[in-house]
Amino acid sequence: MKTIQAAIIFLFSLLFTIQAASQSKYSRVKIYYDPGNPVAQKKFVYSDLQVDHCTHEPNAFIVEIGENEVALLRASSYRYEILIDDLVQNFKQTSDVSRFFESEQRQNRMAFVSSCQQVSNIITTPPAFGPGSMGGYYTYDEMVTAIGYLFDNYPAIIDTFSIGRSYENRNIWCVKISDNVLTDENEPEALLNGLQHAREAITGTSLIFFMQYLVQHYATDTKVQQVVNNREIFIIPCSNPDGYVYNETIAPGGGGSWRKNRRNHGGGIYGVDMNRNYSFDWANCSAPITGPPSSCGSGSTSSDTYWGSSAFSEPETQAIRNFVITRNFKIAVDQHSNGAYYSLPFGRPSLPSNVMDPVDALVYTYTPALMGMYNCHRAGNSPQSVGYEVAGGYKDWMLKGDIGTGTKQKVYGLTGEANGGGFWPTASEILPLCKELCFQNLQ
Repeated sequence: MKTIQAAIIFLFSLLFTIQAASQSKYSRVKIYYDPGNPVAQKKFVYSDLQVDHCTHEPNAFIVEIGENEVALLRASSYRYEILIDDLVQNFKQTSDVSRFFESEQRQNRMAFVSSCQQVSNIITTPPAFGPGSMGGYYTYDEMVTAIGYLFDNYPAIIDTFSIGRSYENRNIWCVKISDNVLTDENEPEALLNGLQHAREAITGTSLIFFMQYLVQHYATDTKVQQVVNNREIFIIPCSNPDGYVYNETIAPGGGGSWRKNRRNHGGGIYGVDMNRNYSFDWANCSAPITGPPSSCGSGSTSSDTYWGSSAFSEPETQAIRNFVITRNFKIAVDQHSNGAYYSLPFGRPSLPSNVMDPVDALVYTYTPALMGMYNCHRAGNSPQSVGYEVAGGYKDWMLKGDIGTGTKQKVYGLTGEANGGGFWPTASEILPLCKELCFQNLQ
């Protein structure tokens, strides 16, 4: 019986490899823990189902997986429950954009519920911020329009430019915010970017919120003035425009589950995981390793964690690399979702060479503590936060990659996650999450 079951799983795995690019439906599933063989089950969840983000409940994994992975799960012996059959349809039915500003009316009550929610009273909504047309989220074109509005109305403290073009030739826009914005002053520089993973929609919309907050509160808020006058802040709200626009195409109302960029490998297979395409530990998922190798990264073009043909093979990661080399960033925050944590270097802490310098360790202790003052996020390296190792990641390259004359220096890179319960939180959750992320970025 076990032999037959293994054969069935193998055939479904083969089918997954062939059809991964064409699957259209994703589901939220609860997979109950198997106390008899937890190691094998964890391998199945992370490796066979290729789960990237997973929520752990006291008795189950909560995962969002595609049709082919659901078929694999059905063929297994593990007990499971389909919580939401079609995430896109569920998003359409539950994300009521008319409730977008609902949290503004209830924030005073919420402040007494938990210290994690007091940030709603600290961060006020910038006047220009409102719901986008994609279930409350901004589309790529709406982001460009929002950036253009700020550029036209706040020219003294905002500049905009493209750091390069995507695989499908879209601009990767960057916004600089600082006093004397057209002058390269000798001030500490910070980089914030979102949407490396195209389905993590809150990351792009929240960075639009953040830039609006800075420029529209600059004249009246002394803390914002202090930040803007003494820093050069660079914001890239959409690092992966092709993947994000593809989600707009397949799910115009929001909820699309495409993750990678849109490099065409032929045969209907697309995409490279940008956050596995940086040069530090690129494609190095060999033992020793904590967690399944497929989550660390994959050499299969159909995998959601495909690391690309070489380090910096993608025009999007090349653009980020080339831009970073021209600057003198001190910190870089790569915004992702979904989880209640900050993911710090190293992505591959099991490698003997990846040892944190004592001074760097202090920075990575105090920084997320300040950022997470109200959202109660925990912080740790990749296996401590997301539960698996990551090779070729952004944050490791920022800290240790290409250090030397003519390349980039040390940048304290980290991943700041948004905890919205899924990759597409409903419309009423967008504003509270934007406020949490705005506060963490100010910190």
